[in-house]
Amino acid sequence: MVYETGHTTAIPRMMATLKPHQIKGLEWMQGMEAREDTSGGVLADDMGLGKTLEALALICSDVPEKGQPKPTLVVVPRILVKQWVDEIKRYTHLKVGFHLETRSEFTTNRYKRKYDIVLTTYTILSSLYRVAESYDREDVEATIRDFVLFGIEWRRIILDEAHMIRTIDTKMSLAVRKLMGRKRWCMTGTPIFNHIEDIFPYFFFTNEMSWEEFQDQILDQAAVPGLAKARELLAQIMLRRRREECSELKLPKMSQEDILVDLGPEEQAIYQNIYSDGVICANPFLPEGTVLKSLDFSYARLTCQRQAACHPAHLVLSSKSQALEGPVVEADRPLCMREPFEPLETVHLTEDLAMEHGLECYRQDLPDCKLPISSKMREIGRIIDLIHAGDPKDKTLVFCSWRLMLDLMIHYLEGQGRKCLRLHSKTNELQREAILQGFKRTKGPNILLMTPLMGGIGLNLAAANHVILVDPSWSPSTERQAISRVHRLGQKREMTVWKLLARGTIDEDIVEKQQRKNLIISHVVEGEPLGAGSVPGLEDLSSLTVKDIANLYVETPHGTTSVSQDDL
Repeated sequence: MVYETGHTTAIPRMMATLKPHQIKGLEWMQGMEAREDTSGGVLADDMGLGKTLEALALICSDVPEKGQPKPTLVVVPRILVKQWVDEIKRYTHLKVGFHLETRSEFTTNRYKRKYDIVLTTYTILSSLYRVAESYDREDVEATIRDFVLFGIEWRRIILDEAHMIRTIDTKMSLAVRKLMGRKRWCMTGTPIFNHIEDIFPYFFFTNEMSWEEFQDQILDQAAVPGLAKARELLAQIMLRRRREECSELKLPKMSQEDILVDLGPEEQAIYQNIYSDGVICANPFLPEGTVLKSLDFSYARLTCQRQAACHPAHLVLSSKSQALEGPVVEADRPLCMREPFEPLETVHLTEDLAMEHGLECYRQDLPDCKLPISSKMREIGRIIDLIHAGDPKDKTLVFCSWRLMLDLMIHYLEGQGRKCLRLHSKTNELQREAILQGFKRTKGPNILLMTPLMGGIGLNLAAANHVILVDPSWSPSTERQAISRVHRLGQKREMTVWKLLARGTIDEDIVEKQQRKNLIISHVVEGEPLGAGSVPGLEDLSSLTVKDIANLYVETPHGTTSVSQDDL
């Protein structure tokens, strides 16, 4: 090897000191690249353990001989380009080039001669694949080689946040598989999100297995043998370490508190209306097992239940609620024009925001637009008061799937004198970077609200030490990604995760589903036993089943529903 374990690194072109677990990871990656029977592997360490630095150490330690391919292609989500550039400049002497537009002025030879790393994004690869497909759908393989990224045989290809390609028939996944590289690496802290099929692209990308082989060895098997085979095959190409296994890191303690939130009477009535509508639509088809084929049933109903558990305003504004048969609020009094759930507790919205969300108060030219404070909003305010009573300098991340809820929350908290920032899908790149840097400043705003999609990928937000999850996700991996923005290398303080669950709603059922998924994910990815009692099967990571629908719309003794599946 090129260094001695425990010493400061003696890796050529490297300026960083690797931690013991990173040194072991580098040794494993070097060993995989030296093997003749494999072309790479999957680095699946927990989020926040420094996978990027391990990948850079691999590139630095591998100095090409004359005549060999030189550059490594690194594919990342667009949001992580700057983070990669910062780490390359901080820790290495590598030369980095960029391919961040569909058109590039760089030639193949310039890429080969000048750079050690070329950075591109999944979006660029998808766009180029679509262009090639539009030229010649019958022979995309030949057409796509005309593009520089697909025409080079790279020394190695590294996919950061490789779970981005987990759906095998997307343009993104198809495009990545057309790249040419001698060595191929997938890096992800969450190898499985919702389906056992999520791991197939890792096998295909590293040239280990075809889809037919994957079906035969895993999907077509009974539950226990299929899961065992998935674990066996994945272990051959994957390195996985959890935070608690890396004792030298000494990460601060993290605690999680699940908080059951009682909805107010009106919120309960609106929620029950949605649930009852689902019962009416689903029950006629359950005996025949045809509910999933019925146009009267829709995944949108489950989304409506999730949204109503956060704030009923979603049901007034969302196109998904149009599928519901009964009115969710009084037709003659839109929610934004009615009395609040509790006296004097309302959030006032700006005209632009009200118009953007289509609120009735501005459709009817009324001078004031206000919405009631929902029970979850009130609980978030209580938690933040509690946090800042302990230390006013503590910073908090608030994750919610719904942009309207984020908009309502920021107005509510700012109305209480709190300084807040917000990230969502409409935040452009320059705004996003300014928001992130502002939040990281010691004297900057101490509350950052965002969607899991925007904040759950690769970002380092260790400036915060509190996380509030406003709504549970069908995928436990989504929540782990969000929490790991904070619980990672660089965190110096103990942290708390607050998870809000609306009592007697689909929130509680989602948590039950998460627990079953976690059993499977832990078994396949980490080798944990499935445990005694009912053994989860592959269907627990599959699409919504008739049995799931039947459980969902049968009321259980504790007053909730028993739901399954899937990320909507």
